[in-house]
Amino acid sequence: MKTFKDYTHIRKNDKGAVLALGNFDGIHRGHQAVIAQAKFIADDLDAPLGIGLFRPHPRLFFKPDSEPFRLMSARTRAATLPQYGVDHLYEIGFTQELKMMDDEAFVQQVLHQGLGVKHVVVGKDFKFGVGRCGDIDTL
Repeated sequence: MKTFKDYTHIRKNDKGAVLALGNFDGIHRGHQAVIAQAKFIADDLDAPLGIGLFRPHPRLFFKPDSEPFRLMSARTRAATLPQYGVDHLYEIGFTQELKMMDDEAFVQQVLHQGLGVKHVVVGKDFKFGVGRCGDIDTL
């Protein structure tokens, strides 16, 4: 599995994945279902399977005083993902700039231009963009 820590400098041959996108603070059954759906689509499209997650976790920006919440460490998660067929791990830096992007800018700049994804799979409660303006329908 290849790990990428900057969505703005992905080589062309590392783009084109089907992306399971979320926070992935662990790999619980809900995450496994999203990954399995993305894997099914990736296999159908003959594309690599990618995981897109935010690092640091956005919760650190929005609730900095909250209790620790991770189900597994980043190292354990990275060691676990290949058993689900994951080819690429894209760690999307959650910065002040990203925090201020609306849903359209995120899709255009991060998913399309940056990662060049073929397809995106998210959980039904996925929200993104400034003020959580984007959801599964706008994605």
